[in-house]
Amino acid sequence: MFSCKVCEFQYNSKSGYNKHMRTKHVKHEKNIYTCNNCNTIFHNKKLLISHLKNELQLTQIYKQVCSFENCNKMFKTFKMYSNHLETIHGINIDHNKFNFNTIEEFNEWKSGVEEKEGCQYVKRTSQKQSRDKEY
Repeated sequence: MFSCKVCEFQYNSKSGYNKHMRTKHVKHEKNIYTCNNCNTIFHNKKLLISHLKNELQLTQIYKQVCSFENCNKMFKTFKMYSNHLETIHGINIDHNKFNFNTIEEFNEWKSGVEEKEGCQYVKRTSQKQSRDKEY
């Protein structure tokens, strides 16, 4: 089967497809723009740019994306993502909140946990903090 990328019409033969492209989409054949993220095809550059802007807005709004195969649900907050992992995928994430009096106290705790767990904590940059410092 030969599918037209412009109108998705299908042809059994290559000659039928070629005739269709020559007669129906001659001007479109040269102007095909593809989104590299989702492979959506656009025949107008402005439509692709608009699509990319919408996609960027989604990634800015939905900061968490489920990493399970075939589950691309997006979440605005880690709490919503955590709830999804627990209710849909059966994964329970323990949450701990710590308060430190000094940055040195925090760094000492952080280094110990990173060494013990073989992980690395990074600074949270998605939210602004108030005057009261949180580490």
